[in-house]
Amino acid sequence: MKKDLLSAQFLKTGSAWIFLIIGIFLYFIGYFQIDSGTIWKEIVIKMGDILVIGVILGYLTNVAQLAGVFKSDLEQIIYAKEFINKRKDLPIIWENVTKALFKSKFPSISKDLLAIIMNSYLPVNNVSYYNDYEIDIELTWAEKDKNTIITKSNITFDLIAETKDKFQFPLKSWIEVGGLDEADYHVKVDNYIVNGKPANVISVNSEVSNGCHFFQHIIELEGETKYEISKTVEKKYSLEKDFTICFKALFLINKLTVKFSYPDDICACFISRGTVADFKSQTHKNNSFTMKYKELILPNQGYVISLKEKN
Repeated sequence: MKKDLLSAQFLKTGSAWIFLIIGIFLYFIGYFQIDSGTIWKEIVIKMGDILVIGVILGYLTNVAQLAGVFKSDLEQIIYAKEFINKRKDLPIIWENVTKALFKSKFPSISKDLLAIIMNSYLPVNNVSYYNDYEIDIELTWAEKDKNTIITKSNITFDLIAETKDKFQFPLKSWIEVGGLDEADYHVKVDNYIVNGKPANVISVNSEVSNGCHFFQHIIELEGETKYEISKTVEKKYSLEKDFTICFKALFLINKLTVKFSYPDDICACFISRGTVADFKSQTHKNNSFTMKYKELILPNQGYVISLKEKN
């Protein structure tokens, strides 16, 4: 026992208490055992101050260090992905973070900005985003005397899903057809392949209302978080009534490539639609071009190809 009391470990861990007791003892001697007016009274009290204050400062320093370590560890736990995924108040956290980020620039609209992001840009109906979206469009005359054209679009992309749950994935199209015969317009979807197999088509709807032909083709996806999709979409319609080829993203798109070829007697103009930057031209010949957007395309952004017959 005596050996333990004199060990280095005991002296290291118990030194604070030893110094504190000695300091208090020096206070007692200085204030009550030494006469006033002598220099030794001041010396003993100062020595007591050094020991007692030193112990207190050391304790406070250790507490601060411990609090810092505890705070750091706590932050790592709170902001860990596993912990955040289990929280039920993520929209509130997002709103608070958004407000903090935008406070210095536009605090008055941070809540509206959050609503737009939450409702328009985050995954909807299990779709997170499209990756490497490529469209190869070939435009030809159907019946030039009727001014009708055919566009055949070969489309490939990877659809990244949020979960493996079952969900419906639509394709929608609108064409101006007022005054046209039924033979002068159509929309067809062929070779619809998902992960190397024919797509599971659950409904196809085609109807005309107020001079507009609406077409919807819906497939069902389930069991994966990545779907490699390819399809061919053919449209026939009047160039006079509908002189643009429009693409509007339904979900987020990571990298979009557009290839377009057309007859020599057609003028075509490619226009970026609402994107942060312009599409970059990869190739541009007399009657074909390739445009590429390497960044993210947000929902409702895309492009427009304006068409006009040469005189």
